[in-house]
Amino acid sequence: MITRLGISVVFTLSCVSCSTDSDGFTPTGTPATTTSASAIVPAGAPTTPAPAAADTTLAPDTALATALTAIALTDELSAIEAGLRVPDASPAELAALGERQQLAYRAVNRHPEWHVILQKRVDAVAAGPLEFHLAARVAQTEHAAKRPPVAPVTTLPAWTIVEPLPIDELLGYYREAQTVTGVPWQYLAAIHFQETRMGRVVGVSSAGAIGPMQFLPSTWAACCEGDATVARDAIIGAAQYLVDRGGP
Repeated sequence: MITRLGISVVFTLSCVSCSTDSDGFTPTGTPATTTSASAIVPAGAPTTPAPAAADTTLAPDTALATALTAIALTDELSAIEAGLRVPDASPAELAALGERQQLAYRAVNRHPEWHVILQKRVDAVAAGPLEFHLAARVAQTEHAAKRPPVAPVTTLPAWTIVEPLPIDELLGYYREAQTVTGVPWQYLAAIHFQETRMGRVVGVSSAGAIGPMQFLPSTWAACCEGDATVARDAIIGAAQYLVDRGGP
């Protein structure tokens, strides 16, 4: 326990490992029009003027075109992170910002040549999340590099896909674990999402991990109490596991 822990804590909510043919972010910094919620910003959020469209006469200047696009992305990241911190933002506004955040960080993933510009120019509110995100990407890449290539599996795993527990019930378990251990509930939700999509995937992993938080039986026996396959026990157990290793 817990598989890919260092990565899952940081990047779960941002879909950092997503990979598509399009990063969902246009060259002028406007979120892709395929997401209807992309234009929503909570009232009271600090605003950033929309970047001007790139001058097409300068298209051959690759360096300038890249800078314009990267600057547009810093503005988007800054506006999103500020909007997420507006105290009275509605659930709909937060959901829309979450979609924009996924698209923005996907663009970050696909364009490492922008990282220096992003780090230098992004607003303070977005600097911390961006640094965590970039660190997670490095950790993920290094982790993957240590594993030799293997042939794709040809059989389906012995998993069952089920409905997750109600969100209020899960949030109650996350908050209970936070109260007991001090580990922020968001970290626990992130791990839960990364490991089994909030409990939707039921089965034993290829490494022998079990339960919604994917504990190895030996790890569970050494650190936790209860039943690793029960959501409440597993969530509190995951928090205790983090505390045992220096959390929060």
